[in-house]
Amino acid sequence: MVSFTHENPCSLRQQMMYFWLNFYSISDVLEHKYEYNHILYLHDNAFGNFKQITMDITLDPAMLRFLSGFENTKENPNENYARELLELFTIGRGDMISKGNYTTFTEKDISTIAKVLTGWTDIGWFTHDLNEKIRVEFNKYNHDFSNKHLSKSFENATIVTKGDEEIKQVIDIIFSKKETAIHFTKRLYVWFCSDEITKETEINLILPLAEILIKNNYEIKPVVEAMLSSEYFYKLSKKSPRIKNPIQYTFDLLNSIPISIPNNVTSKYNFNVDIFENITLMGMELLKPPSVGGWKAYYQAPGFSRLWVNSASLKNKKVLVNKITEYNDTWRNLGVSINYDKLVLQSNCNTTTEFIEFLNEFYFNSYIDNKVKVELNTLLCKNYSKLNETEIITEIINNKPQAINNLKNTLNHLLNLPHLNIS
Repeated sequence: MVSFTHENPCSLRQQMMYFWLNFYSISDVLEHKYEYNHILYLHDNAFGNFKQITMDITLDPAMLRFLSGFENTKENPNENYARELLELFTIGRGDMISKGNYTTFTEKDISTIAKVLTGWTDIGWFTHDLNEKIRVEFNKYNHDFSNKHLSKSFENATIVTKGDEEIKQVIDIIFSKKETAIHFTKRLYVWFCSDEITKETEINLILPLAEILIKNNYEIKPVVEAMLSSEYFYKLSKKSPRIKNPIQYTFDLLNSIPISIPNNVTSKYNFNVDIFENITLMGMELLKPPSVGGWKAYYQAPGFSRLWVNSASLKNKKVLVNKITEYNDTWRNLGVSINYDKLVLQSNCNTTTEFIEFLNEFYFNSYIDNKVKVELNTLLCKNYSKLNETEIITEIINNKPQAINNLKNTLNHLLNLPHLNIS
């Protein structure tokens, strides 16, 4: 997953995959084959059909393990997945009526849907048989075959006894409610656009997006296209800046620098492990969010994305910058090299002043002030009093040690500026 992200820096599918990993979060599943299949499914269906994805994830071996669906039987019904299906994955909490009961669903609905889902279990958990296919099976002897009745939140609908077909009835009923579309578009908006949803945004963007989702039978791509082409999306970068999550921060940096990784499995693996561990230390361990709700920065008020800024994340962001600018030997020892001369060549700049302005625009959208630019240019020209700015650029392109060392120091200073945390 880390290597794919590094090799596909601008992929919207990639961003959608991480959205889904936060949306249908799993943690501590431990069986890596299950985790791999979970990731692969969400990647391949990133722009798929929300209704079908929900059906498939409900019977995903990793999800069955994570939320104990494999233990859900008629003798001992387990309500974990049924609760999250309603509260997080589909219709969401409406206004509270009483403890555990909302306008959108009630405790009765959770209990009823848990009965619908009895009898499903995963096959292939830590199997040693290379020919055994990881899958799910329905055990009719563990299923509750009684007729099941939902609350008035779902018009007192009855789930007719049909064994393994009952899940389709439940999904159909849940997706017949407009609130399911609204809840999904809110979570999509929070992932891509802004921490909080104003009343104006809900009226002018969220509700129209929900209508697009319903009109297109829950196909996701039209909604994503409409959201990302809306005026709200383009206004938010200046109006409502956010703190980058560790994945975005890391790969924004990695893909801005020409990096050469040895073309062998061991070196690539060790490099990707190092990146994975650094992202984890920043507070975003992949496949291990702190709760079934995903990473707190996407739902916990009032901090939201500011939760990504803490002593641990700042320390390990500095560690990453030090690796990029070769302030330590970690990557050099792995055979990884940074092609600093290419960075200057690709800028097409003729003077150091032009190059600093290029970096300012490239990394900060021309946000940093003149004082900082002067500091950066001074670092870049250090010990070169006898050369003009164009000659110093030539020194860098020719890989002169002093010039390259100056560039490393300049980049280290630049990439440690707090502005880089903001998306």
